[in-house]
Amino acid sequence: MIRSMYMDERGALTKDLTPAQIAQAVAGRQGLLWIDIESTGREDGALLTDVFRFHPLTIEDCYGVVQNPNIDEYEGYIFAVVHGVRADGALHEVQTVELDFYVGPNYLVTFHMDPVPSVAEIWQRCEEQPERPHRGLDFLLHSILDRMANRYIPVVDDLGEALDALEREALENPSRSVLLRILQVKRSILDLRRVASPQRDVLLRFARDPFPFIRPETRVYFADVRDLMDRTARVIESHVSLAEGALTV
Repeated sequence: MIRSMYMDERGALTKDLTPAQIAQAVAGRQGLLWIDIESTGREDGALLTDVFRFHPLTIEDCYGVVQNPNIDEYEGYIFAVVHGVRADGALHEVQTVELDFYVGPNYLVTFHMDPVPSVAEIWQRCEEQPERPHRGLDFLLHSILDRMANRYIPVVDDLGEALDALEREALENPSRSVLLRILQVKRSILDLRRVASPQRDVLLRFARDPFPFIRPETRVYFADVRDLMDRTARVIESHVSLAEGALTV
C-alpha cells in the first residue's frame, strides 16, 4: 500500500498523488511531501528507484532486515532505520517493528513491511489537522519518532512488573515453569536492549548534526526524544540485571 499527501507552499493539501505528481513535487523542492509505503512486494519499490532514485543499498535495506538502528547521509537526502515496539502483554513477548525512512529537501518517505502504529497515528493527525504538516518536515519527522519512543515506556514497565512477580513466585514456589517464564521475559528485554542503545545514537545525530533538512530550532525537540530513549535504555539495563538476579534465586 502506498499513500501520499502533499502540502504546497500556499498550504493546500493534496492526497493520493500520481507518480507524475510526486515527481513534480520532488523536482520543485517546495512544499512538504510525505510518502508512506507499507510494502507487500518488490513492486512497491518502483517509486524509490524510478522517481526518487535512491541508492540501491538503501532500498535493499528496506526489503531486508536491519537488526540495529542506523543513519547515513547521502547526496541530497538522509536514510535512517529505527525500530518501534509492540508486545503481547499476556505472554510477555516483544516484537520490534522496523521503520526505514528517507528525508530530503521537501519530502519524507517512510517504508515498512508491517504496520507501524506511530506512523498511522501521525498520518491520521495530519488528515484531521491539515495545518499540522505546515509546521515543517523536520517537525513531522520528530512527531513520528517521539511517538515511537513513547510506545517503549508501557512495554518496558510491563516487563519490569512481570519480572517482579516472577521473582516473588520463584522465592515462594520455585519450579521449572517459573524459570522458563523468567527466561522468556529476559529474552524480550534483551531484544529491547539490542535496539534501544543504537536508536539513541540515531536520535543524537538528528539533535546534534547540522543536517540541511533539520532546522536548528527543531534540534532541541529531537534532543528531548533522545533523552527519553536514554532514560528508557537505563531502565532496560536495570531489568536485565533484575532478570539475571531472578535466575539465581
